[in-house]
Parts: sequence; C-alpha cells; structure tokens
Amino acid sequence: MVVKRQTFSPRLRFTKWAGFYFGTFAALADQQVVSTFVYALCPVLNDALVIGVGAVCAVIGLFGAFLSLRARQSLPKGDLASADVRVDRFIATLSG
Repeated sequence: MVVKRQTFSPRLRFTKWAGFYFGTFAALADQQVVSTFVYALCPVLNDALVIGVGAVCAVIGLFGAFLSLRARQSLPKGDLASADVRVDRFIATLSG
C-alpha cells in the first residue's frame, strides 16, 4: 500500500519552516557582523553598531516567526487532520 502525502503549495511548505530559517540566519548574521566590525572598528561606534545590528536581526527573526505562525493557522487542526498535517502544524509551531 502506497500512502500519498498531501501536497501543499510551495509557499506553505516554505513558510512553515520560515521561523527556523530566518531565526538561524538572524542569529548567525548578528554574530558575524558584530564580531567582525567590533574587531575592525575597536571602540569607535561599538554601542550603536551592536544595538543597531541586534535590532535589525531581531526584526528578521520575528518576521520569520510571524510567517511560521501564519502557516500554522492556515493548516487544518484537530483530530480530524491527517498525521501529515499534524506534523506540519508541529513544525510550524516549533519554528514560530
């Protein structure tokens, strides 16, 4: 017996993971940008740079979480949903 997985749009398949992708990118970008520029610029403008980059990366991470939670809301919920849909909702919940 072949069980066929219900296919969703490519947009929904990406957005359920968006919180994970964007959050990971934001954390890595913040670490790399801040560590590179703080070393290069030494004490000049470090506070503004660290706060500014942190704020931009936080917005990127929150945007990804927002997309994941929107994807979660669009998936069917409850016991009537198939196991695949429940797994997709779980992924979107963890990513958000």
